[in-house]
Amino acid sequence: MNSTQLKQIINKNKSLIFIFGALLVEGFLILISLRLVENYLTQKEYSDLTLYYSIISIVSFGLFAGLEQTRQSNNSKKFNIYNSLRFSIISLFFILPFLFYIFQNTGLKNTFIIFANIYALSYSIQFEIFGFTSFTNKFKSYSYLKIIDGLMKVILVIVLGYRFNSLDSFIVGYSIAPTLALIIFTLKNKIKIKISQNDKEKISSYINLTIQNFICIFYLYGLPITESLKNKDAVFISTDIFFAQAYAQILQFCLAPIQFLYLPKLTRELSNKSNFGMRKIFEGSLLALLISIFYLIFSYVVGNDIIKLVFFNDYSLSKEDTFLISLISVLILLTKTSAFYLIVSRKTKYIAIILLIGFIFFVIIFYLFNFQTIYIFIMSCTVSLVIIFFTNLQLIKND
Repeated sequence: MNSTQLKQIINKNKSLIFIFGALLVEGFLILISLRLVENYLTQKEYSDLTLYYSIISIVSFGLFAGLEQTRQSNNSKKFNIYNSLRFSIISLFFILPFLFYIFQNTGLKNTFIIFANIYALSYSIQFEIFGFTSFTNKFKSYSYLKIIDGLMKVILVIVLGYRFNSLDSFIVGYSIAPTLALIIFTLKNKIKIKISQNDKEKISSYINLTIQNFICIFYLYGLPITESLKNKDAVFISTDIFFAQAYAQILQFCLAPIQFLYLPKLTRELSNKSNFGMRKIFEGSLLALLISIFYLIFSYVVGNDIIKLVFFNDYSLSKEDTFLISLISVLILLTKTSAFYLIVSRKTKYIAIILLIGFIFFVIIFYLFNFQTIYIFIMSCTVSLVIIFFTNLQLIKND
């Protein structure tokens, strides 16, 4: 391969390189921030922080990641956040009882709920921007916001750690970091935020995708919370699970560039009744499968070593447990990429119904049988993935 061919490959995949690079940088910066915090807090305080981080991740990504997917599959280059803000506020209002219950039963202060809502609301706007920059192929802006978000977490951890050195200060720092990143990004890119009227189809799609994302992110980050609800003194095991899930989150970084590249293209192609769109769906699913296989092998061989290197040497989960948590991340990635056709063909109601079936299965097994929670998570994810796969086949055949 000569330099000209290499340059052509780079130019052709420039957006993919930019986005994946930005996600790696953001992930690395978040890991640095978590590692720095460990030096300032006791083990119990650090466990509370990781628990809080799991909760706000479920709330913000679960409720609002659907805004990005909805925007990516919406054939419009106009940017507005009317529906985003309205549904964000309504969603957070309805989620308050859940937050009070979790905070009350895990020993976290109820005052932290305020900062959890600030964090989530900031991400609702960020996800709308991610979807807009994705559909308009502004991959540099997309990447810039990702990096700034991670950078703000590191800066605030250093500043607050040096100045206040308390659990409360770190929780405040993590919670306001996305807001500061959003302000810096908006000033730098001069994005004009417009308010427009309702789009019923977009609202329906957003609600359905919110159900999908909330359940998927619960599977990814819910283990420390369920363990803490079972046993408030489960400090070490919950922290270890969080570290394993932070490692497993690496695989989800692959979803963003796949989604960035495929969803807008699929929307345009399928609206033109093109067979090219169906081929792209197959390519995206195959790419996700190949990445997943490589990731699982990598996780089993060196996953524990990487976690110990990044966090600390007292990580107590076995190689098999780390592999199982990584498997949950794989099942989520495959479920979401399998749902691409349902998203772009405006059939998101099937996604919501299927994920709810899987979640009901989880609740029944969790309360009626004495299985380990991690196995119930895996079974529930598998049920959802299998149903989505066969639903896709049937709908594609019908269409």
